[in-house]
Amino acid sequence: MTSFDNSAFDVLVEEGILPIAEIAKKIGSNPRALKRWASEGLTLGNGETVKLEHVRFPGRVMSSLPAVKRFIDKYVTGLVET
Repeated sequence: MTSFDNSAFDVLVEEGILPIAEIAKKIGSNPRALKRWASEGLTLGNGETVKLEHVRFPGRVMSSLPAVKRFIDKYVTGLVET
């Protein structure tokens, strides 16, 4: 059983936590892609995996727009450094 990370939840709440489907609509992406970024992440050329910060509730995956920006920034920076 996975423990609940209160600090991650608090950060996402402060940033404006939203369901993944709503974030996907706002950024013009597919909700499945964001769920995949949260669960599996994306692998950089150096083998490091970058994941979207998120919290899971029964039947819901939630994150924030700033978390998506951090994820994309980490991924792009990792691609440039590789």
